[in-house]
Amino acid sequence: MKKINVYRGLPKEVYIISIARFINSLGNFVFPFITFFLSDKLNMNEDKVGYFVMMSMVSYVPGSIIGGRLGDFFGRKITYVICQMLAGLCVFICGFLNYSHILPWLLILSGVFNGAARPLLTSMITDLVVYKERKRAFSLSYLAGNLGFAIGPVVAGLLYKNYTRLIFFGDGITTFLASTLIFVFIKETKPNKEDIHKINDILEKNEKEEKGLLITVLLKRPFLLIFSVIIAFQNFVYSQHSFTLNLQMQEIFGVEGAKLYGILMATNGIVVVVLTIIITNLTLNLPPLLSVSLCGIFFALGFGMLAYIKLFYLFIISTVIWTIGEIFSATNVDSYISKHTPINFRSRFNAIIPIISGTGYALGPYISGICLKNGSTINQIWILTFYISLISSILLYIQHKFEK
Repeated sequence: MKKINVYRGLPKEVYIISIARFINSLGNFVFPFITFFLSDKLNMNEDKVGYFVMMSMVSYVPGSIIGGRLGDFFGRKITYVICQMLAGLCVFICGFLNYSHILPWLLILSGVFNGAARPLLTSMITDLVVYKERKRAFSLSYLAGNLGFAIGPVVAGLLYKNYTRLIFFGDGITTFLASTLIFVFIKETKPNKEDIHKINDILEKNEKEEKGLLITVLLKRPFLLIFSVIIAFQNFVYSQHSFTLNLQMQEIFGVEGAKLYGILMATNGIVVVVLTIIITNLTLNLPPLLSVSLCGIFFALGFGMLAYIKLFYLFIISTVIWTIGEIFSATNVDSYISKHTPINFRSRFNAIIPIISGTGYALGPYISGICLKNGSTINQIWILTFYISLISSILLYIQHKFEK
């Protein structure tokens, strides 16, 4: 009970946002199985699957840029609700298309709208919570999302083989519900000029209002840019759980691969639910850079061991290890970014920084697909992730020393 108290005293809007994230994640049926769907149902080869998975990730980029700009000028709430509704509609329509090759393109369009919505929830939390409390707020939001994710993939895995359409319908409907919750219970959080004038003096140094173009303001924060590039390499590693791990499960376990992969993703969600509160408590006073540095260590161990295992229980252990790394990253990255973001650029920074850091996640499946097509093995991909993770950890520790 004492550990759960870490989330007490936050603004009520943070709890609403967290519930909305739970509902959205509960219905996140489609994306975890997109690799299976494209290769199994649409009979695509590995490099084409990698291309469409990459495109579904890259589609977030234009949407995020547009959503960030709209959020800073017109408001976070209305932009979020409209974009999420449109994303849900695209996925819902896919349920009527059987196995049409139009379907992947609709999923990519859905990614554009999801990309537009993504920076806005983060901006809402940053608007609502002062810096010292943000780690708790971001941790709660992340925990709620993963609580839903612990259930969603299991349901999707059971539906996948015989009731594939329901995966698309369920994903769309839960997106509509989450958007409605934000629309009804959250007031606009974007501060107006008068609000900014009142609180500007008490903001952290790098959060104060800035004048000028986005690129100019961003270049004034070299540490934030360096951080984003390092996180891009960590995200390259993390992306392999949705692509290379998928392929490895199919290669080793055959037709049972989809179901067992669903169990691994459920394990991921359960570990997040069980350990996020504990890790948040233990790291409340640990600088974000050190916490994200620890992420690299756990990624190196968790993903690196996949090069040497074939028994399913060892895949469970691997998932537990790299999920701990995920928790260290997810509960600290946004906190670090928020401290370096001007109040009047929040949505745009929350759009552009994840684009930079998300490059690794977007390119990961495509690069791995090309490597596999040209003779590399799955085991070699995992060895590469080990070295990338270890180097990223060292670089973040060095950056922390410089910033001190």
